[in-house]
Amino acid sequence: MPDLSLEADVLKDVRAKLKTGEVTSTVLQTDSRVLARITDGIYRSPAAAIRELVANAYDADASLVTVETSPPWFDRIVVRDDGEGMDEEALVRLIKHIGGSSKRTHFGQDLGTTGEDPHYSPKGRRLIGRIGIGLFSVAQMTRHFQIITKRAGSDIRILADVVLDTYNEDKLVDRANGPETVSTGRVTIQSYVAEDVASHGTDVVLMDLKPEALALLTSHEDRVAEKKFTFHVGVAAAGGGSGYDEDPRLPWDPSDDPLARFRRLVAEISRWSGKEKAKIENILDRYLQVMWKLALSVPLDYVDDVHPFDLNGDAEPLIFQLSNDTAGAAVEVVLAPGQRIRDRFNLRAPEKGGQSFRVVMDGVELRRPLRFTGLYSTDKPEDRPLLFVGSWSPPLGKIPSTTSGGQELSFEGYMLWTPRVIPAENAGLLTRIADASGILFDERFMDYPIAEMTRLRQTSAELFVHRGLDAALNIDRESFNSGHPHAKLVRHWVHQALRQLATTQKRIAAEERAKKQVAAKEKEIGAVDKLVTEKLADVGVHESAAVEISDKALIIEAERRRGTLAYDQKTLLDKLKPAKGSKAKSERELQKRKLRAIARLLDGFGAFENMDFAKQQELLNGLARIVWGSVDE
Repeated sequence: MPDLSLEADVLKDVRAKLKTGEVTSTVLQTDSRVLARITDGIYRSPAAAIRELVANAYDADASLVTVETSPPWFDRIVVRDDGEGMDEEALVRLIKHIGGSSKRTHFGQDLGTTGEDPHYSPKGRRLIGRIGIGLFSVAQMTRHFQIITKRAGSDIRILADVVLDTYNEDKLVDRANGPETVSTGRVTIQSYVAEDVASHGTDVVLMDLKPEALALLTSHEDRVAEKKFTFHVGVAAAGGGSGYDEDPRLPWDPSDDPLARFRRLVAEISRWSGKEKAKIENILDRYLQVMWKLALSVPLDYVDDVHPFDLNGDAEPLIFQLSNDTAGAAVEVVLAPGQRIRDRFNLRAPEKGGQSFRVVMDGVELRRPLRFTGLYSTDKPEDRPLLFVGSWSPPLGKIPSTTSGGQELSFEGYMLWTPRVIPAENAGLLTRIADASGILFDERFMDYPIAEMTRLRQTSAELFVHRGLDAALNIDRESFNSGHPHAKLVRHWVHQALRQLATTQKRIAAEERAKKQVAAKEKEIGAVDKLVTEKLADVGVHESAAVEISDKALIIEAERRRGTLAYDQKTLLDKLKPAKGSKAKSERELQKRKLRAIARLLDGFGAFENMDFAKQQELLNGLARIVWGSVDE
């Protein structure tokens, strides 16, 4: 309910000062129905709902989160963690202060939700939660859920049964109801004896899933449209029961352990998308897509247990350090034996407080489905992956806090270029705040303004934000307010890094093309020299004169005194049709080398006997113009 007495006082003060022009100062207030709209459902998908519950568990210092959805029936969803749990005070605070999270506040220390630094959990994790509405992500899926929680050492387990109201604007216009009141739901709380005194953690149980949520999880609309998925969890038998109308087709075997299952899922995604250019949305049904998105968005280890910053000099990618200067260039880095990237550049991502974090969903242990090994499948040097690494902490201390958006911003990141990103959906920029992300891959790299579509499709990148930027996240955590100062600064850095990546990759590709051209010309001239040697041997000539072509008269004269067939370059190439394009210089050099071979052949066959150098040059010039073309007179 709004504070009507405060409103009346402000109104009275304004009226008193209307004629005098005096100033009334007060503070903005947010109406409670704004919060009601939030709890009515701001998250867009089941993946987002589960992501928020897992994020809450992470902030509670859980080491294991188990997600149970019972596919393909989905009669209820349970998200269970072994985190700190809540006592009665913390639970009541949660229920009575929606949107007033104790995280990132010193008050959170008393409740056990933060450590000494309010940005971190008691065990040192960078906190994901910010404003305390993540629990209401479930409104996307159900209006009825339970919170079952317990602290270690307590012999009581607390259960809160929550039924959310559906927001109704019509009630607000009914003056008969008196002053505006907005309810977001009803809660009943009870406790019962717990014999497992040492246990701790929280279960969130989603019941009575909405029809639209069930339809999405079961891929109902896709099946009505007769869409076929490569892998799916099957179709539950009509009329209930435990049978199937369509048996599951999964990428793993029932005998596989939880982690092996997920690794096989990643391998199959790579195999199918690599060979057939298929999209994940066609390979996986909607439920498996939820699993994939969850694996990308929460703070997990990578699928091969290798963080990109833990790569060393033996890694496949060439490693480059990004410059933070506007006109800077990336510099190749050679690591010492055994030295890791994080050691060389003093990088600290991820900030997990030194403890592990695992998520198991329906018997599948999720990992971040990104790989940094096994990318280099050819022997072409120009196809070798390139890993660009950098960090930035822009100096915001001198900028007024009213315009800086917060005076702390620091992040680390990498950009990995490969000839082809597999799966293609991993091309883009994934921004992680506290090692979590709801935005997933931004294929436009924060609206990169340069037409580099091919190179962008070949680049996969992650940013790890340690301080700042989270205020630029929109409330659903699935998009940025692009006008926020921190978002602008990050966008500038990303675009600058992409420019350095593009410049470096183009240079390497050009150098490799040049090497190939030189090698091809060497091969060609080698074949010419071999032909000349063989033809001379046929007539009994086993040694031939040296040939020199120069534009320096003194060199020509000195070489002729030594017995060399030395010719004036200008005369030899006179009126010869010029080579054009980027290869002109190398083409002209090849022509000169072939003229040397022709001169050796003619001399060996005696054609130059009793012929002075002037005539030899004219003969060679004529032959050159016949072979390579002559300019018009």
